Amino acid sequence: MPKKILFFLVFIILAVFTFVFSNKTLAATEFVSTIMESGGDYSSLASWEAAISSSSIDLTTSTTKVFSHSGITGSISDDALVYGSSSSAMGTAVHVTASQILIKGIYSGTFQSGERVKVNASNYVTISDAGDSAIATAKIDGAWTNAETSAVVINGWTTTSTNYISVYTTTAARHTGKWDNTKYRLNTASGVTNLGILENYVRIEGLQIGFTNNTSTVTRGIFVVAIDAGGSDIRITNNIVRALDLTSSTASSTGIYVNDADATVTVINNIVYDFYIAGVGANCYWINSGVVNWYNNTAQNCGMAFYQTGGTATSKNDGVASSTMPFSGTITETTDSSSTPTFVDAANDDFHLASNDTTWRNVGTDLSASSTDDIDGQTRPTGANTWDIGADEFVNTAPNAPVSLGQYQSGCSSAISTSTYWIATSTICFMGVISDSDLYDLEKLQ
Repeated sequence: MPKKILFFLVFIILAVFTFVFSNKTLAATEFVSTIMESGGDYSSLASWEAAISSSSIDLTTSTTKVFSHSGITGSISDDALVYGSSSSAMGTAVHVTASQILIKGIYSGTFQSGERVKVNASNYVTISDAGDSAIATAKIDGAWTNAETSAVVINGWTTTSTNYISVYTTTAARHTGKWDNTKYRLNTASGVTNLGILENYVRIEGLQIGFTNNTSTVTRGIFVVAIDAGGSDIRITNNIVRALDLTSSTASSTGIYVNDADATVTVINNIVYDFYIAGVGANCYWINSGVVNWYNNTAQNCGMAFYQTGGTATSKNDGVASSTMPFSGTITETTDSSSTPTFVDAANDDFHLASNDTTWRNVGTDLSASSTDDIDGQTRPTGANTWDIGADEFVNTAPNAPVSLGQYQSGCSSAISTSTYWIATSTICFMGVISDSDLYDLEKLQ
């Protein structure tokens, strides 16, 4: 091969290698702020959003980084000017947790692992790494005696698919698929949007949102609107949104509403209910602009359950119960249902599927490429005709009655002193005679 051609090929390979690795998207690190009624970094989601996004924050730039540290000496307030003791780098401390510090607007150098990042000699942290780009995470934790009553508007950020905003509840603060007044809940006054999403890359998981509206002002539970032009990936999962009281003056009040041409929103495993006024429009799920994917959601007692007046709507495994207009507009549907199933206790707002339901159980499409769990965090099965419709997947749990099996075969199970057992496995070995009642008991466990 001529030397010129060989040189040219080597040059091309090196150019491609340099391009790929110089443009490689690095994984970001979560900067986790804890939201608790008492004892957290912030006492409300609204105060967290206002503090972190104060004067705007760009999560995508190299001048915003999250660092780990070993503990705070003294105190560092939000938006305090900090500098490196050896690097002389400077920046604004957005917030300091017990183990992390988020700094924006870094200039005049690069913070170094092992140095003190300080306000002054008495107030500092010693960082233990060179920093990383950030995911802004609000971890809502602990028991909640009182509801949060201030509206939350996520605005003033710059985000990407790597550097996004995440708001979620831990097990301690999360409902179990039914409204729970001992868990986190966002209940606002009439005439406002409870949770507004005005940024492109946001994830909301496990919240309870409810409101009373007896004014003429339209109210939204979750509202996606006014995001920046360009791509977006907004995920709304495992939430409960309910209308506590609506009057005839509150037409068009909506549980989850998407109205932005640049928005791409995925809505999975949510329960929205009681958006109904006789003779007046109220909506559980509504899209007027943008792209929305509704997957495995439950709508109960709605004027219009899944409502499309603009944009592109896809609905899969969504269930509608006791509603006036189940699916309205141009919606691409797959295995949806507008037949009311048997719930555990619909009168008391428990929309888990009952064990004897035959309407929504095992008739859905396997969507495990998009989601694997239900609203309770239980794993859905895989395969055709195994998924349930709606937010809840009925899962057969431990038996609720003991089963008499007679004598076990030697070597199949350890000897025991009583003939009444709890069945823990699907394979049972025995010898002797099994009565009809034994067979009946076994059948009930299948």
